[in-house]
Amino acid sequence: MRISEFCKTFQISHQAVYAKIKKYADELEGHISKDKGNVTDLDPFAVNLLKPKKASYKALDERNYYLFKKNKEIVLENESLRAEREELASKKSDYEAVIEYLKKENKEYADSVALLTQECERYKKECADAKALYKVMESEFDKEKAKFDAEKANFLAEKKAIASQHEALQSNVTNQFYRLQERDEQIAELTATIAKRDNEIERLKNEIAELKTQLLESEKSNTSKQNNIFKNIFGQDKK
Repeated sequence: MRISEFCKTFQISHQAVYAKIKKYADELEGHISKDKGNVTDLDPFAVNLLKPKKASYKALDERNYYLFKKNKEIVLENESLRAEREELASKKSDYEAVIEYLKKENKEYADSVALLTQECERYKKECADAKALYKVMESEFDKEKAKFDAEKANFLAEKKAIASQHEALQSNVTNQFYRLQERDEQIAELTATIAKRDNEIERLKNEIAELKTQLLESEKSNTSKQNNIFKNIFGQDKK
């Protein structure tokens, strides 16, 4: 109970109450307190000690004691409610911070979604352009492929013809080679034969030259003999 309420309840002045508090200071130690507003409170023991000693105040005292306990309960409840309110206020502050953070993230997410949507639209357009280009390239590829296939067929036909010609030419070259070998062998044989004949001709030439020499010598000898005979017969030289 506050001192102001005590004075009003028991019809006593503040000076008298403080004087009595000073008088019973030892007995009241621990029974008088101050709240957060620096207001002095009296517990039931202090109220009972300081109140006037009259029988008419008994019912009022009981009532005041009841009200004191009720006030204490209300104070405790208020303290609990205040603590709960502070806790809720703290949670509210945390929730508000979380909400602001989520709002910020949501905005960033929305901006990212908008950017991704723009990029998606751009990619869609690029894909459409790429598909159109692919169709054009596919058509061109089909044309080039048909042209290539035709050229390939012509090339294979030409290759086959060239291969056939090559085989024929190779066969002809082989035959010509064998013929040349045969001719080389024949030429070698003829060359050997000619060499033998040249040797024979040379031998015959040497023999003919030797015979010519012998013949000339023989003719000279015969002529000399004849001249001698003519000299002997006719007494003069005869030619």
